[in-house]
Amino acid sequence: MTKVVVFAKSCLKNGTKAMILILIMLTSNVDHVSSQKMLGALQVSG
Repeated sequence: MTKVVVFAKSCLKNGTKAMILILIMLTSNVDHVSSQKMLGALQVSG
């Protein structure tokens, strides 16, 4: 999941929130906890 986290952080820096939301939807089936953490990070950076 490390690559996913790095990808999410790079998306936050680039401001591509739509990509993060898609990533969360894709990963929510695999790892619900990680997707929740990503949602939290997205809301904080908002």
